[in-house]
Amino acid sequence: MQKRQRIAKGPRTVASIIGRVTRPILGKRGFAHDHIITHWKDIIGEKLARFSYPLKVAHVRGVAAGTLHLRVANGAAAATIHPQIPIILDRINQFVGYTAIQNITVSQGPVRVPFQRRRSPIKPLTPEQMKAVQRRVATVQLPELQTALTRLGEAVMRKYTNDTDSK
Repeated sequence: MQKRQRIAKGPRTVASIIGRVTRPILGKRGFAHDHIITHWKDIIGEKLARFSYPLKVAHVRGVAAGTLHLRVANGAAAATIHPQIPIILDRINQFVGYTAIQNITVSQGPVRVPFQRRRSPIKPLTPEQMKAVQRRVATVQLPELQTALTRLGEAVMRKYTNDTDSK
């Protein structure tokens, strides 16, 4: 019997195919699952994740658990990470659900910093704009609703004035 090929029934999400694409690449680096890399900040905490990154997992024949090679930004980061290695080992193994890592090796080098979107500073509204927003919500009877609508009106007014200022 011939195996049927999938007939496209619309677009597929990236999440549904990403595992199949990344598995060979991550497998070469010892990562059976990409969860350690993708959830690194959740596993060890935001503070430690800023200056550390998992490079690879090395396995020895006959031993199920491997050694995680961890890259840190500098000597100060290594000094911060080193005393916390037992805690990091526990967190990784709890996250994965079994003893996947038995040792951590720390090396210094460049660390990939995750992209963080910078927010533009919030411009204060002029007194005329504030009065216009307050005039429009003055007829609302419920104080909670009036407060929420005031905040919404200020945000809309701020966005509108930012858009016109940049053009």
